[in-house]
Amino acid sequence: MLTREQLEDRLAALHQASLELVRDLSLDTVLTRIVSLACEQADAAYGLLALVDEEGKITRFVQHGMMEEEVARLPHPPQGRGLIGALARQRESIRLADLTADPRSAGFPEGHPPMRSFLGVPILLGENLLGLLYLTEKRDWPEFTAADQRVIEMLASYAAHAISNARLYQAVLERDRELVQRNEDLSLTNDIAVTLSSSLELEQILDKSLQRVMEYLNVEAGEIWLCEEGSAYLRMALHKGEAAAAFWSRDV
Repeated sequence: MLTREQLEDRLAALHQASLELVRDLSLDTVLTRIVSLACEQADAAYGLLALVDEEGKITRFVQHGMMEEEVARLPHPPQGRGLIGALARQRESIRLADLTADPRSAGFPEGHPPMRSFLGVPILLGENLLGLLYLTEKRDWPEFTAADQRVIEMLASYAAHAISNARLYQAVLERDRELVQRNEDLSLTNDIAVTLSSSLELEQILDKSLQRVMEYLNVEAGEIWLCEEGSAYLRMALHKGEAAAAFWSRDV
């Protein structure tokens, strides 16, 4: 068991590490650092952080402790059943000496490493459940302690703000990308409008318009098909590029 001084030192170290965590704005980096820090603080061999939607279903997860080859051999990713689902429903920490003996456990898929000791903590921001953090296999000890639970619950409170900050930053970046895309779309539309108004020659208009669209989409070939007057058919008016095999072999 930890002495009071040891626990205070541990919480102080966690506080300092978590301050750095909250400053990070990359969601992938934040998730990886949270689960890694949790395993380090609780001396756990394995850890998993799962983000959930409003219904408690896992939308994204990051694990620590298993080799990539081990993860690849699993038949499916975590599905939020068993203890993970129980943790999402009750929104309170779960600490077990042997998770396989708990009736809420759904077992492990084939190829999953054996695990017994378990510590699960919800990641809450106010009343909103953002994710689930669970650790297994405490090293050199039969089960996780009350001190471990206290430390990981504190980490979960930092994690909630770090995840929220990273999500907000990601949303800002996505809005910026949307604005850039819209500006590029408007530029394309404007260029084609200029082309349409700069000439009365149909062939020249089609050639310039198709060339501009191909440059915008960064493709090697393209075609323009026009409706035949008084007909339900289309006739190919222009083909540009070398990838003729990628298109229709007929011109009508």
